[in-house]
Amino acid sequence: MTGTAGVTGTAGVKGGRVEVGGAVLPYDVHGGDGRPRLVLVCGQGMTRAMWQLTVVPALVEAGLQVLCYDQRGAGDASAPPGPYSVPRLAEDLLALLRRLGWDRTGLAGVSLGGMVGEYLAALRPDVVTRAALIASTSVPTAFQRAYAEARSSSRSDAVNRLLELLITVSAEDLRDDTPMARTGLSFITRRGGYPDGFHDQGRAGDEWLVRADRHALWDKIDVPCLLMAFEYDLLLPPEAVRQAAGLIRDARFEMIRDVAHANALIKATDRIGEILADFFLG
Repeated sequence: MTGTAGVTGTAGVKGGRVEVGGAVLPYDVHGGDGRPRLVLVCGQGMTRAMWQLTVVPALVEAGLQVLCYDQRGAGDASAPPGPYSVPRLAEDLLALLRRLGWDRTGLAGVSLGGMVGEYLAALRPDVVTRAALIASTSVPTAFQRAYAEARSSSRSDAVNRLLELLITVSAEDLRDDTPMARTGLSFITRRGGYPDGFHDQGRAGDEWLVRADRHALWDKIDVPCLLMAFEYDLLLPPEAVRQAAGLIRDARFEMIRDVAHANALIKATDRIGEILADFFLG
């Protein structure tokens, strides 16, 4: 593993890039040394800027040192050819933590990032002290199976735009063709096509979402967990997340109202930040 670490950037933020497993991952560390540590793990196609523009300021103000990074295939990270998998993405994170000397840390991940957190909470409790699994962990649903099958059958931009729209705005907004629905579609369309890294991340998440042995992995989780759901999330619906929380020994369930899977960090920044700060510092 090669790369640079510990470069000080704007306003005391430390950042750098590391090479792990054939991928180059950029990262930033917010908040001073000596604080409780928290790593934030991105969802599919998401960049660390989303964390930085939403919950990071509140988490740092609350007293945490926060690490954000781009996963392979997204943002400023390189996108080596797939296939990707949740264990592969977890190994990337472990290598980054070793490089930075983060022997123990809390972890919060959203969607695909929460799946990485789920894996590490079960298998590496020596590293992960507690985990917030945000819109990532649930008992299986029919929509999950249909969603994963649709994405695996086509890399068409049109198909992926439709699937992304379904998890970005609520079913009520789509039914009533509200400004939220129209704006959501406009944003998704104007952003452009979906690169190979997006699809490779998606395949990793979809395979994890529908795997049959997740319950066996949950049995191994002994660290405290927070399972967070969003009221209008079709992909990880609240009741399915609540049921999963009941199957994990030391798990707490929270639901954020009036948001869907892909718009929650923007629409409910303050509430999500408050819940995370309470969980990791309370």
